[in-house]
Amino acid sequence: MYFNSLFWVLIAVAFTALQFVAADAVRTRAAVLSLLGIAGLGLVLKVSPVGAGILVVSGLSLWLGCRRLAANSSRDAMGLALLAIAPLLLAWVLGKLAIALDLTRLTPLLFVGVSYLLVKAWSLLKDIMDGKVRDLEPFEVAAYFLHLQTFVLGPMHYFGEFRETLRRPYALTGEALVDIFFRFVLGLFKVYALDGLLAPISLLGLTGAERIDLGTLLIGAFVYSFVLYLDFSGYCDMAIAVSRLLGIDVPENFNWPYLASSIREFWRRWHITFSRALTAHIFIPLTRKLQRRWSRSPALVSVLGYTGTFLFCGYWHGSTANFLLWGLWHAAGLAAHDAWTRNQRRRGIKPSAQSGVFRNALDTTLTFAFVSVGWIFFVLPVDKLLRIGW
Repeated sequence: MYFNSLFWVLIAVAFTALQFVAADAVRTRAAVLSLLGIAGLGLVLKVSPVGAGILVVSGLSLWLGCRRLAANSSRDAMGLALLAIAPLLLAWVLGKLAIALDLTRLTPLLFVGVSYLLVKAWSLLKDIMDGKVRDLEPFEVAAYFLHLQTFVLGPMHYFGEFRETLRRPYALTGEALVDIFFRFVLGLFKVYALDGLLAPISLLGLTGAERIDLGTLLIGAFVYSFVLYLDFSGYCDMAIAVSRLLGIDVPENFNWPYLASSIREFWRRWHITFSRALTAHIFIPLTRKLQRRWSRSPALVSVLGYTGTFLFCGYWHGSTANFLLWGLWHAAGLAAHDAWTRNQRRRGIKPSAQSGVFRNALDTTLTFAFVSVGWIFFVLPVDKLLRIGW
């Protein structure tokens, strides 16, 4: 929990300073938020000297690359983008491998927040390459990457979204302040009351067990679905509330994901800001390339597209084998859903023809069960998976 006393002191200082900043003084507002992020990294998140060094080198490399791309001074835009992100990407990959191989000297490379920074950095570079972002202001870019409230757990802005809320800050009306208060209290209740109550009987309570019977495992998996949702969405609630207090509106990250009636819909509702980045920057480019090669094999394109995307998704969450298995589990589910949808279309069956209260309830239950079983791979290492009492 990084919402400690130092965090609140920094938030109070930043809030006070922003009261003296005019609404149209965007650069000054961005500078205050940048300083908040820098102070938070050192005092609250306690980023190591290694992490701080990587941040500085990565920031300079990224800034120079962004400027070159924005100026259209390079024909090899993709090569330049990869070069710009290279220091951050290298630290991320080596840090992940160091943790997987227990190479303690290299583990500081994977400092807190680096995974989110990597996604945000590539999103910014891709938006510049696509012409969505042209004019760049140093303090705006710094505030975007160092946004303290969402630095660890998200949600993640696109740069254009962050810049827009900098230029049109969230209005602190009386109604907004009440909403911020209740949003923060809701997050606290999720994390400290409900989550703490359920965690011991979830998969988290089984991590120290020598052998796990199948019934206990499944109960733990279903309970863990709620534990993870309460914990993650609770922190996001608090991050959104505190961000709005400083005038920064943050995208929603969850939309009742366990009410999804298909695995595809689940990923539209779960960790929304990361899911859209996966779709835009990995799945769509990958499947477009695959379609050019195997245009008559949509099933193969689907399987390979989801496999590549969710192997990255699994590795992004953790470098050990169980996270890759979790990614493959979801890739298989999404590919199967696509195959089923194509089959229904070939038979001339429209989705609306299968709608109804009972069918929706069944689909929602099956989706929830599929996602819940997948959390087993997410939480338990492979050696424990092999000791399950079937």
